[in-house]
Amino acid sequence: MNLYFLPASGWYQKDFYMRATFSRSAKDRFIRESIPIRKVMADFNREHAGAPVFLAAEDDIADASGVVYLSNWHQYPILDELRRAVSMQKTLQLLQKWGVRYFVGRKPTATEHLEPEALRKVWETCTASESEFADFYVSRLDEACENLDDTALAARQPVRPVMVLPAGIYDDYDPAIWYRGSWTRRSVDGTWAHTMTESAAPGAEISFAFEGTAVTYVHSKGPDRGMAEISIDGNGYGSVDLLAPQAAWQSRSRFCCFDKGRHVIEIRVAGRKIVDLDSFVVE
Repeated sequence: MNLYFLPASGWYQKDFYMRATFSRSAKDRFIRESIPIRKVMADFNREHAGAPVFLAAEDDIADASGVVYLSNWHQYPILDELRRAVSMQKTLQLLQKWGVRYFVGRKPTATEHLEPEALRKVWETCTASESEFADFYVSRLDEACENLDDTALAARQPVRPVMVLPAGIYDDYDPAIWYRGSWTRRSVDGTWAHTMTESAAPGAEISFAFEGTAVTYVHSKGPDRGMAEISIDGNGYGSVDLLAPQAAWQSRSRFCCFDKGRHVIEIRVAGRKIVDLDSFVVE
């Protein structure tokens, strides 16, 4: 019995004690919910055995078969070289020197993304997704980038969200939401999924692409809140005033009656007081 319930001793394995614990379905569920990086790497090792890879997440349990490169303190000399390569072109030259053509990582969120900045821009601009599982994916370097200068590379960078989401509710950490500028994610009781992303940096922006006829911006209100400027498809929709005498969670500002199809909402911090995002609701 102790052996049977041992996997249930921690929060991450809270659902592992179930009927037919050691069945194939239970194993697959455990991998999907607790250690998806292991499946991603198993698939990568099968398709690209021995290939060098840049690992952007979960480097402690990834189990790659080839040489692994990291941008953290575990490989400080590598991190130092990347920090000195301040441009995308120089970063690409480093990756060529190391023989790295593949990245494995977690989908980015508001506060969890690849660093240094030039490396992140290379990942966003010069890679194409090869496979995905849960929040992890494998991407491959585009050879066309290797012969481009920094001006041409900058021109390739996406300026609007690429992923378009259908009707549903999307929390502030959803990978489809783009953040530009300085944003901070916090755990807050009372919000939709207990998280909130906020900024008081003038001009900081949020972008979100959706397919629907209406979108609701879910946010807080409070005495330290400011003004959020709203634009949809490039057209101004005024400002949402988040200022209130007392804190209030899950306040809603709805914008509607668009034609069916793709739309982009942008929220911009106006002034120097806090603007936040709890979630978006697409109808």
